[in-house]
Amino acid sequence: MNIVEIIIAIGMLSYLAYGIYALNIAKKDYTKVNQNDFDLIPSMFTTIGILGTFGGIAYGLWFFNPEEIEKSIPTLLEGLKTAFFASIFGIALSIIFSKRISYIRNKNEKGTLSDEAKAINNLIDVIKELRSDFVSIDENGHIVKPGNVFRDLYKESQKQSSSLQTFSSDLALTISAGFEQILNNPTEGVVAELKLVKAEIESLGNKLKDPATDMTQNIVKELQESMGKMIEEFKTSMSGDTKNEMERLAGLLGQAGGSLTDFPVKLQNMTDNLNENFRGLQDVVQQISKQTLSQSEESTNQMKRQVEDMSEILRSKVGDLQSGQQTLLTEQSKNLQVSENLLSAFNTSIEKMNGLSTEVNGSISKLNQAQTELDKVISVFRNVSQEINTSSNRFGESQNEFSKYSNQFLNNNSNTITEIQKSLETAKGVSADYAQKFEIIEKGLQDIFNKITKGLKDYQVTVSESLETYLGKYTDHLTKTAEALAGASSKQEDILVELTEQLSKLNERRN
Repeated sequence: MNIVEIIIAIGMLSYLAYGIYALNIAKKDYTKVNQNDFDLIPSMFTTIGILGTFGGIAYGLWFFNPEEIEKSIPTLLEGLKTAFFASIFGIALSIIFSKRISYIRNKNEKGTLSDEAKAINNLIDVIKELRSDFVSIDENGHIVKPGNVFRDLYKESQKQSSSLQTFSSDLALTISAGFEQILNNPTEGVVAELKLVKAEIESLGNKLKDPATDMTQNIVKELQESMGKMIEEFKTSMSGDTKNEMERLAGLLGQAGGSLTDFPVKLQNMTDNLNENFRGLQDVVQQISKQTLSQSEESTNQMKRQVEDMSEILRSKVGDLQSGQQTLLTEQSKNLQVSENLLSAFNTSIEKMNGLSTEVNGSISKLNQAQTELDKVISVFRNVSQEINTSSNRFGESQNEFSKYSNQFLNNNSNTITEIQKSLETAKGVSADYAQKFEIIEKGLQDIFNKITKGLKDYQVTVSESLETYLGKYTDHLTKTAEALAGASSKQEDILVELTEQLSKLNERRN
């Protein structure tokens, strides 16, 4: 095993042990499993397989020497074997763990909702409850919105305020007119005017006793019922401070209603006091009629003071009524303002809920897009795995072709070396032949030179013996001999050049 096989084997076995450990935990308690590890286990096996593939190829190519092909081929094949086995084991383990994890998830998550779906359902329920709290039903069974209720209350309060203002103004004008008439005629018709005033006050008291009491009681009753309904409707949706404020407003309205309810009783007391005063006044007038004008004037002044006191009492009561009415109007305005603030707060809450719902829908759409992109990435990884398998197959085929061509190359090299050896042996034989021929030529030249030497000696003897006789013949023979020697020398030179060329060629072939 090479270093790459050892590293890949350690990584693969370590992650295999961790994957088996995670699956065992999932069988016992699925909630304790880290979902990110579940998603990471299959991809890590594929990654380790791809790493082993490239590591094996790199290992084979690292120790490949083009100058020593025969020695480098086993190392290259070992690296390729490592690459193929790493890819096969990585993809196989990835497929096995993907199927097992998918089975466990389907078993534990089937029929359960995700956290996003639960949050959306809770939001929908809250929005429905808010809508149901904002809507009420009248006596006819029709749905009444809170805005319509507040608008009707506002109109009714305006009507009640205008009615109370008209009532107090009419009462003040009537009493002021009666007192002015009495004060303008202090001595004449005092008793008659007082009787008329008494009758008017009694009739006014009777009028105020029945309709005012009914009206104020009805107003207070309607206000109490309306506020009671409002409090009941907003109990579940309002905060504690707002609820306390509404209860305080209801108490103030109750106090104002109580003041209005006590108003006819106060008028009755005023009427009784007036009756008693009128009785005392009649007695005084009778005494005045028997006494002098001075006593009459004193009685008139006393009556005037009593009337002024009564006017002050009436004015104070009317002022109390107006202040109570003003307080009621102020509290009603505050109540309406608080109601408007509540409506605006509810509208803001609804808008925020709608915005939150829109954001949740956007998050769901983004999750769907992410799921789509994840599916695309998975398909791309599958295509890449297929391409890797195809590339591995093609690489295997290429390796087989390379091995085939390498064997052919080695066979051709062996044949070429054999032919070269044969050529060298042939060249060796040819060089031996040339050497023998050179020796023969050398021997022939020695014989020729010996014969020439002998002929020269004979020539000297002949010349010395018959110089004069054979001088012409000697010259002819010498010329012929020189020509023969020149031809032989040229031939020998050609042979030597040829031999030199053959020897140089043999030396080149040997080198």
